[in-house]
Amino acid sequence: MNRGRIEIIAHMLAFCAQPRLKTQIMYSTNLTYRQFGIYSSLLSSHGLLVQDSQTYVATDKGRRFVQVFNQLQSTLEDVPTTILVKNHLLTRGKRQRINGNPNLSNSNVLQPVVQKTAPF
Repeated sequence: MNRGRIEIIAHMLAFCAQPRLKTQIMYSTNLTYRQFGIYSSLLSSHGLLVQDSQTYVATDKGRRFVQVFNQLQSTLEDVPTTILVKNHLLTRGKRQRINGNPNLSNSNVLQPVVQKTAPF
């Protein structure tokens, strides 16, 4: 499964709780030099990461971001793995087209009428 931007940002900021060198961050977060440049610029411009001489360190705002991200992630652990995106029901690598509205029951599990389509 691929990481999203938010996951990469959270991993980068968590790793930079202590001052880190650029190469250490790149290896830890598995980013290329170009990707690191994009993410470090983004985080610096939003006040989440600062550069001290050759090291990078997360700001207080960056550390709060990591805390909130971890809380959200732990909250979502109990959510079913089924995701509804643009009239498609995604379940563990399978894609199914939804015909009509999904029937939401009290158990918070989607139970739509589906028609199987080709995987991504």
